[in-house]
Order: sequence, then structure tokens, then C-alpha cells
Amino acid sequence: FNPDGSESLAEFQVSSYTSSALKNGSVIELAGNKLLFVWHGRDQDTGFSGIYGRVLNSITGEELLPELRLNDSTDSGIYPGVTLLQHGNAFVSWKGDIPGSIYGKVINPDDGSNIVSEMLLTDGKSFHFSPSISQLDD
Repeated sequence: FNPDGSESLAEFQVSSYTSSALKNGSVIELAGNKLLFVWHGRDQDTGFSGIYGRVLNSITGEELLPELRLNDSTDSGIYPGVTLLQHGNAFVSWKGDIPGSIYGKVINPDDGSNIVSEMLLTDGKSFHFSPSISQLDD
């Protein structure tokens, strides 16, 4: 939206998948008029919930990075969060189906490559739900 509240861009579809529920979306603004969207897609490609992402131009809605699956493990993913890191990389986190499991990874939103592979961030022994992340200053 524009500062005066008027619409600056017509509505556009973020995910190419429309056959089942897409939930808990999160978005961050990247340099160069880009937006990184992440979401939890139910049955999107493997019969369980996965974490997906896509980079679109914030002015035109044009796809800049094809839709990609972000979680690598067989543990389903829900409740994704994303934050921008220094040097333009993004940190994505999500809750796994295994009780107490919170995962994360660092990606390059320019090409979707892994900077830091998927990692388990919790011990799996306690209850964690809906992770939230934020960039901190040095």
C-alpha cells in the first residue's frame, strides 16, 4: 500500500499450489524491491506439511525465484518465521511435528541456496510452539 492507504499493486498469488491449505505465511522485505514469502503448505508435494518459500518483485509481483521447499527433513514443518540477516541472507525457522522440535536454516534469497543447512535448534525434550525470530544488532 502507498503511504496514503491506496493500493500500490493489484492482488497477486504467492504460491503456485492451490489444491490444499497454505497457512501461517510470513514475509520480509529484501533489497532491490524484493519480498521473500514463506508458508506452511499442507500436502503440497509429499503428503505432509512442508515449509516453502518464494521471492517476488514487490512492485510488479513478478516471480524472481521459483517456489522451493525449505525444510529438508522428513519431519513435517508448520509455523514458519523468517528474518533478514546481515549481508542479505535470510534465516527461516519452523516447528517440526516431533514434540519440542524447532528447526532453522540460512538461505540466500537471490538463488535459494543453503548458506547453513537445516539444523535442529531445540533439544526435543520440552514443549515449543510457533517460533518467532528477529535480527539483532552486533
